[in-house]
Amino acid sequence: PIINMIDRIIGKLSIKTNLLPALLNKKLIFIPHHKAHAYAAYGATDLSKVLIITQDAYGDRESGTVFTDNGSLLKKIASQSPGNSIARIYGIINYLLGFKEGEEGKTLALTAYGDPFRFLDFFTQLFSFSEGKINCDNKINLPAWFYKTVKEAARPYIYFDIAAALQYRLETVLTVFADFWLKKTRR
Repeated sequence: PIINMIDRIIGKLSIKTNLLPALLNKKLIFIPHHKAHAYAAYGATDLSKVLIITQDAYGDRESGTVFTDNGSLLKKIASQSPGNSIARIYGIINYLLGFKEGEEGKTLALTAYGDPFRFLDFFTQLFSFSEGKINCDNKINLPAWFYKTVKEAARPYIYFDIAAALQYRLETVLTVFADFWLKKTRR
């Protein structure tokens, strides 16, 4: 609903009368995608030392970043390529489970009813962590694995188990990732 409202407002704005003068007067600045996420989180805290981790599908040729504070500014200390995007993989599984883009919360909801250990070996192969980086094995054909697994399944609630294993593995990898950076930056 909020996106539709914003789209309607933007649609009513005239580029000639609004955006162009702002650009010419330098009142409009562009901030890199993950940096915008990081500053939004930074602005919501009053901690003296922070570590901010962003993860999403992609934005400005990155799928994740790690920032620390440097006085009142943030300093990017690591980034992750879109090829290792855990959110992209999550989106693919979300789609294969029958949901649309933007409905990832439905996949998350399924996790409450599933057995995360049934497919954990598969997702452990798919996502790993080493030397400050999250790695995704992009050689695995997710649709082929998914359809073969669903076809061979004898258990009726297999979608719950797939969602639960995906979420469990992601939470595990992200916890190890955050712990690594907390220790490395002494936060």
